[in-house]
Amino acid sequence: MKVLLLGQNDGPSGAGRAVARLHSGLLQADTDSTLAVGESGAQLVGTVVPRGIAAKVAGVLRRYADRLPVLAYRKRRRGFFSTTFFAGDARSSVRAAGEHDLVHIHWANGGFLHPAAYRRFQKPIIWTLHDSWGFTGGCHVPDDCEAFIERCGACPQLGSRSGLDLSRFVWKRKRRAWRNLEMTLVTPSRWMAANIKRSSLLGEYPVHVIPNGIDTGVYRPFERQAARERIGLPAKGRIVLFGAINATADKNKGYDLFSAAMQDLARREVGRGRNEEPLILAVFGSRRDPRAGALLHESGYPLFELGSFSDDLALALIYSAADVMCVPSRQESFGQTAAEAMACGTPVAAFGATGLLDIVDHKENGYLAKPYDPIDFARGVEWLLKESGEAMRAAARKKVIDSFRLDLVARKHIELYESLLK
Repeated sequence: MKVLLLGQNDGPSGAGRAVARLHSGLLQADTDSTLAVGESGAQLVGTVVPRGIAAKVAGVLRRYADRLPVLAYRKRRRGFFSTTFFAGDARSSVRAAGEHDLVHIHWANGGFLHPAAYRRFQKPIIWTLHDSWGFTGGCHVPDDCEAFIERCGACPQLGSRSGLDLSRFVWKRKRRAWRNLEMTLVTPSRWMAANIKRSSLLGEYPVHVIPNGIDTGVYRPFERQAARERIGLPAKGRIVLFGAINATADKNKGYDLFSAAMQDLARREVGRGRNEEPLILAVFGSRRDPRAGALLHESGYPLFELGSFSDDLALALIYSAADVMCVPSRQESFGQTAAEAMACGTPVAAFGATGLLDIVDHKENGYLAKPYDPIDFARGVEWLLKESGEAMRAAARKKVIDSFRLDLVARKHIELYESLLK
């Protein structure tokens, strides 16, 4: 069985890291896997990327051109909206990959793959949706908008009141391209699967829930003091950690909710008592932003801005150094940072909604706060600081080993591939 995995990148994005890990897991399971991507930072064995200056320049131009139609909407919200009007069809990547038995598409935006190209593969197609773009008129995070159930239009993310706006046009284009297509969908959480089944674009297709895989050999608990020393965090004190790609800039990641929660902790004097270890905040995954730092400094807690990391070992050390990992996202198709932190034995505070419901078990390996109440989130952080011990840290790691371990996830994919080929 020869499998072709397609995606715009293999990192540092969450979806890119997920497909790169799946590729590694398939190879370890002796499956003939090829990973064809538009951009590669990992350069794993069996990776195919566009060759030649012309191909690389074309990829960059497509990525930027994809955003041009959105610029016409001056009242648009800050967020990621993909049209794929100028996207490629991945033909060169497919040719370079050679013969294969099935195609497994992952995150294919950023000018990589246009909707009509799905029909050209002439092989069984699996598509893993790492965000909501597949069933919307262009947005990747719909927030509380549910127009995708019937048809998009008057898009709140575009700031549009017209039913015949860009989102409706993209929605119609997708419907034409994907109608009656032989395709199987995969999603990393039950929440995503439920949204897909409600959608007018993809609701007719079979959906399988297979989580993202975590390499528990890399993401493992390190001795806390040694980890802190290695990354330059204080040896004494209780560290509350927050991090994601574009952590402070991406509203969906909930930096504002995290800041409000920490300010509530400060008002209740958590971590300030004479007999308490001091509370320390640490943020990773974003460039140093004076405005974001000022927002958190209002709590009065010491703040360490660690910068961006894409190295797995460095991330494992950061997670191991913390007492609590905070994932205050508004929407997560899965919640990769939560799973990574728990693999390192660090309990997670999150909101009890979206894909994080599949990862965090309330008061067993973390705390699920009322969505999207920063006061209850603060209450959860305080509870974890007081109640979590060796048993909870062990439970956090056990959840990942039992549910998200890379070899288990790879095996579930292989079983799905085999069932389709039969």
